[in-house]
Amino acid sequence: MPITVPHELNRADKRILRALEHGVRNPSWLAEELDYSRQYVHQRLQLLVAAEYVNNLGHGLYELVESPLEDSAWMDGFGAMKGVEGFRETVEQTREQLDEDMDKRIDRHFEKIGDLLDEELSEE
Repeated sequence: MPITVPHELNRADKRILRALEHGVRNPSWLAEELDYSRQYVHQRLQLLVAAEYVNNLGHGLYELVESPLEDSAWMDGFGAMKGVEGFRETVEQTREQLDEDMDKRIDRHFEKIGDLLDEELSEE
């Protein structure tokens, strides 16, 4: 039987947990989205797994088991599901967050392309 390790959450842990509220993620995705190194995210995930907040599904995938955060998106203050309306609200919030996340990723890629083009033009 695994031993639960007490763990005090830092800012990165909270951001990782919030991202995992929206579904299964891998360290590379989390690192890019949250602007941390992949190694740092992996380290924090290991601590969150040891604290039994996160489950390692294998193949580099992690899921939220239990959020220690008080304002978890789909739970009320007592840890109970908010019901169908709460679930619908969570789905809509998730959809909106994913749209925002995708927009941010696209913007970052265009910025990188612009930087590369600027470098090429300055070398000529």
